Amino acid sequence: MPDWLYHCYDRATGDLIDSLPFEGVTFGQKLNAAGEFKGKVPVGRDGVTARRIRDATMPLRTMLCVQRDNALVWGGIVTAPRDRKLGDGTADITATELVGLADGWFMPTLTLKADQVQVARTLVEGRDPWLLLPEYPGDSGTLVQKKWSVWDYTPVSQSLAELNEATGGIEFTQQTSWDFFQRPLLYFVVGTPKLGRRNGDSGLVLEYNADVPEVSNVIGGTLTEGKGMATRTWATSETDEGVGLAAKAERLDLLAMGYPMIERHEAVENAATTAQLQRHADALQQASSAPTLTVQLTVAAGKGFELGDFSAGDDVRVRVTDPWWPAHQDGTPGLDTWMRLVEYEVTPDQGGLERYVVTMADMTGWW
Repeated sequence: MPDWLYHCYDRATGDLIDSLPFEGVTFGQKLNAAGEFKGKVPVGRDGVTARRIRDATMPLRTMLCVQRDNALVWGGIVTAPRDRKLGDGTADITATELVGLADGWFMPTLTLKADQVQVARTLVEGRDPWLLLPEYPGDSGTLVQKKWSVWDYTPVSQSLAELNEATGGIEFTQQTSWDFFQRPLLYFVVGTPKLGRRNGDSGLVLEYNADVPEVSNVIGGTLTEGKGMATRTWATSETDEGVGLAAKAERLDLLAMGYPMIERHEAVENAATTAQLQRHADALQQASSAPTLTVQLTVAAGKGFELGDFSAGDDVRVRVTDPWWPAHQDGTPGLDTWMRLVEYEVTPDQGGLERYVVTMADMTGWW
């Protein structure tokens, strides 16, 4: 089994405060959102005192990093609350990746007209000294124009979401590693427009075979049909001059197939042009043109699928043989398709095993 260590750093100085023996840990990464950490530290284990726990896990003052063998695999800021139950002797600690702070970063009065990748990087640049920007990955070819007023109190998280939701929009996540001196590096990474590896480039395979369990690395899972459909989508916005903008996208083909007229609306902040607003309407309609399916699989590590082999945004080949997807006559799996990994959660020690819960989403119409 891998060796796991949990390091606590002072945000002000960057110095290592302590390394604590966490237990009951889960942590993960998400596409276009902040991954989270949860764990407990028991008083008395390995000589850890209550004072050490208090000093090393100050909410919003401590950076928490997870080490697996020689690699740093997660990093974030300790958040409130820090729960300590009377008589229990353990402290419940939570943390979030730094992009999770973007709800509390407001936009100044600013006008940007640039490639969407540069706009996304500008939104987070300098917001937190621990959140770094890697070398510029290059333009996506999509020019956007955005305007903000300080008096609108627009969160950076909202502006990032709008860049992501438009047709061909950016994707983002956080990546964590060591520097040469084994100090943590936390990077805000932007896709141009997508992150991750496509199809066979990832080499990732998840298989569940109810008939031949020994070939499986998937322990179990669920498929959930999520939010409902819409056949017409409206997007609206207002310019700084008070001019109202509106855009519409609809699926006449779905109406012709017998689906009912179901409309949805979303207000988009800071859309400077009708063309830009139309990109939002088109993307929102595309996402609502079929039931959103979420596939969640529990995976045992060590069978060709280990932490470090995958990241949010990668395509994964999913092969399933079970009553829903019985094997074909030639013995091949009933389901054999590529899906997009949008989130994963790691449990370092579950009954002596390292396990992952991986989530693939937005596969529409493939079953």
